[in-house]
Order: sequence, then structure tokens, then C-alpha cells
Amino acid sequence: STDKGVTWQDSNITSGYYIVPVELSDGTLVASSGSEGIKYSTDKGVTWQNSNITSGYYNAPVELSDGALVAGSNSSGIKYSTDKGVTWQDSNITSGYYDAPVELSDGTLVASSSSEGIKYALPEATQQQEVVTSYVGVHPGYRTMFIGTQAEWDALTSDEQNEYDIAEITD
Repeated sequence: STDKGVTWQDSNITSGYYIVPVELSDGTLVASSGSEGIKYSTDKGVTWQNSNITSGYYNAPVELSDGALVAGSNSSGIKYSTDKGVTWQDSNITSGYYDAPVELSDGTLVASSSSEGIKYALPEATQQQEVVTSYVGVHPGYRTMFIGTQAEWDALTSDEQNEYDIAEITD
């Protein structure tokens, strides 16, 4: 829609189940599908092109602070793209269901899985610097996540803390 939602036009995708498109910092749109992989648009959604992933279910991609994209899938682990979603590569996690990863303020990435637990990736810059401690917790009943520092964790009540399966990340 170009008139605040009053009228709508068809794009070149007229069927299928798609996750909410994500707008990247350069205006590119990236949308993942329930069965048709990941597509991208450089003209505000009028036309969509296939990426190199043309099948499978992927969660909405996340744009990282360096412009790279990451996306979790329902069976193929976590993929990443360094060219605005045109091509995607395997990370070292190539199987399992993963939600969209989260980038922490220090650049650490955290991803949760319904079957594989919690994974994290430290940014290259922090691997040689001071120790950074973060806490990540997954609430088993609600698929919600606590991500924060020691101080933020300590600010929770003991009842709130007991609701999460916690992993301390220190690197």
C-alpha cells in the first residue's frame, strides 16, 4: 500500500505463507516463508526475487550491526548472509529448529532452540578483550527468553529467576 493501508496491490507473489518482511538499513526487504525459503525485494515490495534458499521454513531474518543477516530455521539450523539476503551460507549449526538470533550490545549472538538448547557466538573483537558475562534464560512453557547482565539477573526476584533455565556465558 502507498496510501497508509487504504488500498493494496498485488506483488509478484500472490500465494503462500510468509513471515513479516524485515526492512534492512538500506531499504531492502527480506521475507522468509513457511515453505519457499527466503526472498528479497529492492523496490519496496513490488517485486520479489528468490535467494539461493528456495525451500524450507525460516524465521524472520535479523540484521546485525555490521549489516550481515542471520536467520533460524525449523530444521536447517542457522544461516547467514553478507549480501543483504541474496545468498545464504550455513553457519556451524546446520540442523535443528532455531528462533531468530539476538545480538547483544557487545556483539555476542544468542540463539535458542526448542531441541538443541541455547547457542552463542562471540564477536571476534571481544574474544581478545575483557571478560564479558551475560545470562541467557529460556522459559520452557512460553518460549520466552531472558538476556541480560549479571546486574539485570540479580534485579529479578528469586521466583522470576526460577522460571528460567539459565546458561551463564563468560568469555
